[in-house]
Amino acid sequence: MAEMLKKDFGVEAEVQMPAIDARVTETPGTPPKSNGECLRIIYAGTLTGAADDSFSLLLELIKSDKLLNYGVNDWELLLFVMATTSQVRDLGWEHPRIKFRGWVSQDELRSSLLSADILYLPFSFREEERYATSQAFPSKTADYLKSGKPILICAPTHSSLVRYGQEFGFAEIVDELSEKRLAESISRLWISAPYREELARKSDITLKANHDINKQRREFTKLITLLTQ
Repeated sequence: MAEMLKKDFGVEAEVQMPAIDARVTETPGTPPKSNGECLRIIYAGTLTGAADDSFSLLLELIKSDKLLNYGVNDWELLLFVMATTSQVRDLGWEHPRIKFRGWVSQDELRSSLLSADILYLPFSFREEERYATSQAFPSKTADYLKSGKPILICAPTHSSLVRYGQEFGFAEIVDELSEKRLAESISRLWISAPYREELARKSDITLKANHDINKQRREFTKLITLLTQ
């Protein structure tokens, strides 16, 4: 939107990113696990064409045994998605490694995110979704960042997610629809504690710089005051 306003009308605009109260300290999550324990991946979001191919890529990897070849011995995927029982069945989510949790309250979601080892953030690689993936931005990104858990982005290079992740360095990025690349990234996040700690540090920096609702309110008030003087 800011780019459009600049291009079409010559108007400078500031983008207000999805925001959350960054002052509130979350309840500590589960401690880091050893490689022999169960890796927990969480996806929270809606089912749309703007993410379904990247989402399906993860599902197929979870249901297969291929992660065993990448140093992961046990794993599960928790889904916080609005879906009916018949959709869960038809979409192939009835699997021992897939735990369907449905749509939950914001407080319950935040608590659940703290139990994750990896938070999955997908966008579609399909050309017909290019406009959506290059312009839209998932609101749950703020919740992901606040959790301090490693974020795994699977999206094309032109997407807003990859551009943002590359700029601030808070996520592991898979920029092609590749099961091998996805498995390698999951393994990298699972095996390297220093890497997870570095991502958590950058997530906190990004959260406080761009997603703090209190900071946004102060800046918005200052802007309104300036414009009305």
